[in-house]
Amino acid sequence: MFDQFLAKLNAFETAYRDEVIDTRRRFMRHQTQGAEVMLKGRPYDLRDWSLDGVLFETPRTDWNLGGVYYDFNPVPKLKVGETIKLALRFHILNETIEVPLEAQILRMGTRGTVARFNDLSAASRRKMQRVLDLHYAEGFLQSQVQAEAA
Repeated sequence: MFDQFLAKLNAFETAYRDEVIDTRRRFMRHQTQGAEVMLKGRPYDLRDWSLDGVLFETPRTDWNLGGVYYDFNPVPKLKVGETIKLALRFHILNETIEVPLEAQILRMGTRGTVARFNDLSAASRRKMQRVLDLHYAEGFLQSQVQAEAA
């Protein structure tokens, strides 16, 4: 019985710790449809982004078909800690905005690759703010269309 009580305490502590980690973020994350990361000439799906960093999907390199591995278009080799040049490309409201950036790889895993931006220039910050403005405008327009249809 005492073990069950301690297990419940640990569960609450873990939930609290996760809640604290979620609120420690410096910038809000955004998920934008029709966005991609251009890295070494190849597009990758953008999962989410903030003014501080990005999470993008990179294909796994350890798969095979029937025991035969064949990769006609190899994935660039990325290492944790490596500084890379990338571009965020947003296709939103009939406009394409491309933001060239430099970032450092923080994590790589099954969810994708996480990179933190190095010193965002004023021009890059303005472009990203423009993307946010268009993103919210698009959401508002879609909500109005749905309201009229109902």
